[in-house]
Amino acid sequence: MPTQPNPQVGQWLNTKAGPDDTHLWTWMEAFLIDRQAQRMAAGTIHFYRAKLRLLGKFCEGQAITRI
Repeated sequence: MPTQPNPQVGQWLNTKAGPDDTHLWTWMEAFLIDRQAQRMAAGTIHFYRAKLRLLGKFCEGQAITRI
């Protein structure tokens, strides 16, 4: 059953990761906040955080910092 989004998270996403912000880490953080707002399990959030950290480090190594 889908949960209702937290309006504060939506506001944060609109201000932090809006169309003008293309920084990779900002979008990764926004993704994690969205998953927390969906009340996903702590283990799931931990899994996503670990994988995003690896992806972010790889992208930085390739000089990719914006999307």
